[in-house]
Amino acid sequence: MPLLALVGSLFLLPGYFCELTGPETVRAILGTSAHVHCTYDQKYEANVKYWCKKTNRDCPIVVQTSGSEKPVKVGRVSIRDSHALRQFTVTMETLTARDTGTYSCGVNVNRGPNLLALVNVTVTTGNSNSPELSEDFFSSLDSSSISYLIYVSFLVSIGLKMPILLCLVLAMGWIYRKKKWSSDQVTSETPS
Repeated sequence: MPLLALVGSLFLLPGYFCELTGPETVRAILGTSAHVHCTYDQKYEANVKYWCKKTNRDCPIVVQTSGSEKPVKVGRVSIRDSHALRQFTVTMETLTARDTGTYSCGVNVNRGPNLLALVNVTVTTGNSNSPELSEDFFSSLDSSSISYLIYVSFLVSIGLKMPILLCLVLAMGWIYRKKKWSSDQVTSETPS
């Protein structure tokens, strides 16, 4: 039975059952734009996705989709959903110091609590000594590059888990054969 628990826990490794993920932190320079990419599980493709800014007790929605891929813009903030990539992107333009804070990527779930992924946005004054970038790496990639990265991360995930699973199956087979050999030996040694 412990072996089954081990096999079951193998699939609980981080990243295996992520229904909604986003970056923990996003850094951008004052006056530029920030792009935040949030990835969701396939079953939430048609759900409303949103971006909200945390206050003491609430998280008022800044911008939200209608569940479709049509981009929506409210003031300096826009949101665009890509069902093919299972990812929505929030863009905050012309950043000010007041934009610094804790936000959440959100997915509206009809029967249950909404999914949330906290994102800390930091807006800094850019200086030549700072290694911070105004836009994150993924904003410069096209959809085929992002699809390729998702495909590679899937292969890496499978590549790490399959050898472990194979070793467990082989170990179970070895234990089974050893027990069978031991029982065969006991039966052959027992006088008739």
